[in-house]
Amino acid sequence: MWKLETYIKEDRIPYITKTEICNKKITVNSPEKVFEMLNKYFNLGLRSEEYVYMVSMDAKCNIIGVFEVSHGCINRSILNPREIFMKALLSGATSIILAHNHPSGDCSPSQEDRNCCRRIHEAGKMLGIELSDFLVISEKIYCSFKKEAYL
Repeated sequence: MWKLETYIKEDRIPYITKTEICNKKITVNSPEKVFEMLNKYFNLGLRSEEYVYMVSMDAKCNIIGVFEVSHGCINRSILNPREIFMKALLSGATSIILAHNHPSGDCSPSQEDRNCCRRIHEAGKMLGIELSDFLVISEKIYCSFKKEAYL
C-alpha cells in the first residue's frame, strides 16, 4: 500500500507586539488596522508586483492567520476562490479580509477588482465564511470596499 506524505512549508512572520502578547489577542475591527499591519510587517504597499494577502479571523474578529494567497506581476494577480477558502477552512476562520497592493500607488479599484470581490463574496456565503472587507493598498493610502460600499 502506498503512503502519500504531504509536506507544507509556510513562512512564519511574527506580527504581535509586546503589548498585544500581554493581551493575547489581536482584534481586527477596522480596515486601518489591517492596512497598518500589512504595511508594517509585510511591506505590502512598497512591493513592485501585486501580492494578495488573506487575514483569517475567528467569530470575535481575532486574527488567527495571515496568508499570502497570490503573487502576480506589476498590474495583475490571479485569485482563486478554492485556494483562498481552503486556507480559511483549515485555519478555522469564520470571516476573512483580503488585501492586495497596487504597485502604481493608485488605490482606485479596477472593474476586475470589483468582479473578483463579488465572486469571492458569493463563494464565502456558500461556505459560511464572510468576506468582511477587500482592501486595495499602497504605501500611504488604501481603499476599503466595505467603506466605499462596494461590498
